[in-house]
Amino acid sequence: SLSLSLSLSLPLSLPRSPLFSWSYHQVLDAILAHKTQRKDGTAMMAATHNQTSIVFLLERLRSLGIPPVGSGIYFAQLLGMRDHLSFALGKEGFSVYKYVPYGPIREVMPYLLRRAEENSDMLTGAGAEVAMLWGELVRRL
Repeated sequence: SLSLSLSLSLPLSLPRSPLFSWSYHQVLDAILAHKTQRKDGTAMMAATHNQTSIVFLLERLRSLGIPPVGSGIYFAQLLGMRDHLSFALGKEGFSVYKYVPYGPIREVMPYLLRRAEENSDMLTGAGAEVAMLWGELVRRL
């Protein structure tokens, strides 16, 4: 939380870098190894808007033969961010949770700004997402 980060003098956001993604992928691999070795019902929620990390996880799941339904693998994303990925995951059978931060504006806005900063690569994909939305609209008409 913001107050915990301030009291511990921790950084409020982490820079996105290849090392950060590599580290995140290592954690995903460790959880999947635990899940497949122990078969103890371990569940995992991948809370990411990063398309590369989502594709990485999907490839790992396929290679391990872990199905989307009933596997205890879930995805979570901020409502309104990368919704096209959420819809695609849902279509494949994965459970996707969208969350909405709430609270006083002075606490919510810094959080949303950090998410936007961490996911600035989303802006480069915004044109593609708009094109997909227009294509879907035309298809439905």
